[in-house]
Amino acid sequence: MSARFDVRAYREPRPRPGLIRLLGPVNRALMLRGALRLRSLELPAADLARLRAAVHPGTAAFLGPNHPEFTTDWLIDKEISCLCSPLMAHWASYEIVNGSPLSQRFWLANNLIANAPGGDGKAYSVRWARAGHGVLLHPEGTATWQSERTSPLLPGIVDMAWEAAEQIRAAGESRAVFVVPLVWKLVFTDDASDGLLREM
Repeated sequence: MSARFDVRAYREPRPRPGLIRLLGPVNRALMLRGALRLRSLELPAADLARLRAAVHPGTAAFLGPNHPEFTTDWLIDKEISCLCSPLMAHWASYEIVNGSPLSQRFWLANNLIANAPGGDGKAYSVRWARAGHGVLLHPEGTATWQSERTSPLLPGIVDMAWEAAEQIRAAGESRAVFVVPLVWKLVFTDDASDGLLREM
């Protein structure tokens, strides 16, 4: 008799760098440009430089993006991670990560951390951030349906940053620990009135 698959069970991510790097261009071409029709992602050079200064092997960084809605958010966050730290870990709902045994294998290989109750996601996040790859907490806060600002951050992002700082100090290391808020917005480049009216 086989064990029943438990959607709420925590499994440690098993990142596969080859798969993660492959999914960057796939996400960009098929999802962002194809499915979502996002024409371009404009990340000013100064902002990208600040992001790369916060997320690199000499730091431990935890990123808290704004959360206007559910699908576009992670796809854009994935693209941003490709630009600064392709092996970044990403938090996600356990219902997504553990949707089925096959999807669980895929998402764990893509370095997603399931927010399963009682899991060791925080410990994994601190280790991964200390390795210099960064950890993006998605969703951070509730969906606000506006993209101009971040919602109040959940306490977990600060808890993890404090834990990383304490471990770094205890190990006698000297490195910065960052909590990095990310704010981005979607802008229509053409008059979208007719399409929006049809959708409503």
